Amino acid sequence: MSKIRLFGTSSGYVEIAPAAAASNNTLTAPSTVGEIIAKDAAGAIGITSMKASNVNVGAAVTITESGIEASGIGITCANINGAQIGGRRNIIMNGDMRVAQRGTSFASPGNDTYTVDRWRYIKSLATGDLTITQSSTSPPGHTYSLKVDITTADTDIGASELSRILFSVEGSTIQGPAKGTSAAKEMRLSFWVRSNKTGTYNCLFYDKDNSRNAGNTYTINAADTWEHKVLKIPADTTGAFGNDNGDSLEVYWHLAAGSDRKSGTLRNTAWATYAAADEAVGHNVNLFDSTSNEWYITGVQLEVGEEATDFEYCSYAEELQLCKRYYNKKNPSYGRIGHYITAGLIGFTIDLPCEMRTSPTITNEGGYYFANYNGSAASPSSIQHGSTVDSTVRLALNNDSGGTQGENCFIWSGSTYYILDADF
Repeated sequence: MSKIRLFGTSSGYVEIAPAAAASNNTLTAPSTVGEIIAKDAAGAIGITSMKASNVNVGAAVTITESGIEASGIGITCANINGAQIGGRRNIIMNGDMRVAQRGTSFASPGNDTYTVDRWRYIKSLATGDLTITQSSTSPPGHTYSLKVDITTADTDIGASELSRILFSVEGSTIQGPAKGTSAAKEMRLSFWVRSNKTGTYNCLFYDKDNSRNAGNTYTINAADTWEHKVLKIPADTTGAFGNDNGDSLEVYWHLAAGSDRKSGTLRNTAWATYAAADEAVGHNVNLFDSTSNEWYITGVQLEVGEEATDFEYCSYAEELQLCKRYYNKKNPSYGRIGHYITAGLIGFTIDLPCEMRTSPTITNEGGYYFANYNGSAASPSSIQHGSTVDSTVRLALNNDSGGTQGENCFIWSGSTYYILDADF
């Protein structure tokens, strides 16, 4: 039985000897030209290429085209998609459009109007109009979508006019891509979209902290069909996002755009100093050209890395809690104790589920009632909205009927809602 000896440049050799067998042992060379075994600078020998339907590594690991199957062993992994392994990957809140504290239908919304939580409508149109709703039309795996339904046509979009959907990201939430540093990372934006209006649409990524923009396009290929889109957002070593509670990154989905908004350059490979002409380059659809047109979006995910992963599902309770940092519609229908700050002013507080992004604008719907120490009940003439301290809101009721400073009273509400708005 023959043996093979491999000699190096110095003394010694490596001997390859086949195991004893009843028949011949055959070593078959590759049928194409190419190096399959190589030695690196440190002297380590390894296989440079191999093609097989599957590879077994020991008894527990099988590698195939479909993935890696490991049974009964631990796997050590430095990262997933170049980012963290655990925790929340999706930077977008309410990307599946489930949370709708403000309502579920918004007819003829004005410019900069919030719809379902965290999602805004931006417009500058002469005549076109629409209705935005939380729709139950959705792709598999989702329950709701944001639906745009054209109600007034505008077949002639002016040069500077536009219509688009906006999501804003708080600075402290968008630190992962390390924008503005030498370690800046790419991001991926993925979403499900559907429309009867096929064509190419534009997405704009606007760095509000540094007045820079990037952009990309997607195509709706088939009418009235849910399609999944993935867009690349390039890394940017210029201009860091502020690590604060400000509006740092704005993501826009264009529905219509005039010529002045798309006469520049599509910034899909590198960010650049903001220019209005770059906002909607490549967008060739006017969703407003017919009242039969509609557009849906859901399953929106923005993440750090060079690959888009499956949509990150969170419980409704978690998603609602995240949204309440920006908008909170609260019904404190239970009773609480207040006290007379002065003879005609009753002070009290209500608790919030979390610390809000900033001190909110406070409005109310409905009315309050109160009873003083001797049991007489009355309605306040007006309500004063105070400030927030951490997770508490200070309020006061004007009591024209009087009272004694320092006395306590009992306060309750019927259909009253306090609306605390700390969104951008």
